[in-house]
Amino acid sequence: MNANPASVVRVPEVHLGFSREKRGYIVMDFVQGATLAQRKLLKGRYDKKDTKAVAAAIQQLTNIKLPASTAPGPVSGGLIGHGFFVDCLSVLEYPTAGYLEAQINEVCPPIVISTSY
Repeated sequence: MNANPASVVRVPEVHLGFSREKRGYIVMDFVQGATLAQRKLLKGRYDKKDTKAVAAAIQQLTNIKLPASTAPGPVSGGLIGHGFFVDCLSVLEYPTAGYLEAQINEVCPPIVISTSY
């Protein structure tokens, strides 16, 4: 993304990732900018330019297509850490996103919303 001058997303270079006592750390380039709180206008609103920039960034990121063989989880492989799982850790490595989705659909019954009153 950084190589494309038309890109609206800038990705800091990651130099090192490590953990100490169950806490993860990432050493990466500093990206100058303002926080979301600093960008907020009066009455809790945001400038239209900011909302358009966020929409453009989200669009660009959602257009990234990963190979179908890409497994969900850590970049180097392994169990998925997320609050969705018991003890916040998956019990197995999922070979594909489709496999993970199928298991989630099997475990979590669909929610039916009735529109009749």
